Amino acid sequence: MASYHLYYLRDNRLIASDSIDAADDNAAARIARQRGDGQVVEVWNAHGRVRILAPARPQPKEAR
Repeated sequence: MASYHLYYLRDNRLIASDSIDAADDNAAARIARQRGDGQVVEVWNAHGRVRILAPARPQPKEAR
């Protein structure tokens, strides 16, 4: 397990942060997306920024 730090951003401003342990960068990104609640989340480890996760876009409704 590795330690990661999550930074939650809104309008390019830090609104919260959190520390997590995850098996790898991909697992950390999955946790960050789940906890992000529609915010931009930066995932960092001891070496630097790993990933920036943008909020998921709503899926367009199918035309009927």
